[in-house]
Amino acid sequence: MYTLNLLDIKSEVRGKIHNSSLSANKIIRWANITQDYVWSYADLKSAQYTTTFDCVADQEIYYVDANVGRITAMSNTSNDWTMEEVSERDMNSSDPSRDETGTPERYSIFGKSEVSAQNAAASQITVVSSAADVTQYVRIIGMVSGVETAENVLLVGTVAQTTTATFDANGIIGNRLSASCIGNVTVTAGAASIVVIPIGKLFKMYQPVRLSPIPSSTDTIRVNYIQGPRPMISDYDIPDLPPEYHHIIPIGVLAQAHDEMYEFDIAEVLYGKLDKAIANLKGKDSSIRGNARSIKIRGLRSGKFFYGKYPTTVG
Repeated sequence: MYTLNLLDIKSEVRGKIHNSSLSANKIIRWANITQDYVWSYADLKSAQYTTTFDCVADQEIYYVDANVGRITAMSNTSNDWTMEEVSERDMNSSDPSRDETGTPERYSIFGKSEVSAQNAAASQITVVSSAADVTQYVRIIGMVSGVETAENVLLVGTVAQTTTATFDANGIIGNRLSASCIGNVTVTAGAASIVVIPIGKLFKMYQPVRLSPIPSSTDTIRVNYIQGPRPMISDYDIPDLPPEYHHIIPIGVLAQAHDEMYEFDIAEVLYGKLDKAIANLKGKDSSIRGNARSIKIRGLRSGKFFYGKYPTTVG
């Protein structure tokens, strides 16, 4: 079965469209938008994974890597207990003071986070790269004496740099790079790492999960999830999809390109072709049973936008 990489996609798109000024960044962005849409609609069995984390006594909130596109189930393997997903509203109703402790039986999923842990005490924040990154800065956003504050810290390669401000305990909101780095960037509060921003990314996202009751001991929690797609960035990246889906990506890119050139009739034909291709393939590798049905991804223009997740290194 034929596999496409990003270089193949760019070559195929440029060979079929008469816009010679079409930039590589736009093709990359549209390719990732198409991949995100295919992924979210097809609900692939091949994207189902499990991971685990250890909960500890008196810690209520945990952070799961946001490449976990959607959590489908959680269980407490230490106690052989299938946990119940509840809403934040139900959490508040069952334990308004949030002080019940014991063996976790319920969980809620809420928001997003740019840290994998919070600073336990008020502290300055330190940033350092694993490579010779010296032109980028890390923008630290958080609470200082109860006021939201941002500070830019210039990277000096492998030499750690520290914020001037002391950020409140549990007060870090975000950590974002001004440009992608050739090394991994580690952000720490005191001696504890709160996030590692990977090579080529501008930030890292996590999914907060609240456990109830608040753990009173160390238990292992298993997470069943649908993995989100990895963005294509370099020429030799391939779509994070089964090979039989790869030919769909150029169709989505071409549709968006014709939309941008106001060639709406051609775009509509391509969107219809994209709809049909996804519907035909959906049943082959789907965790949802039933007949394939047509979907409508109408033009990426005013009133009909599909907002995908842009890769973090392109505009």
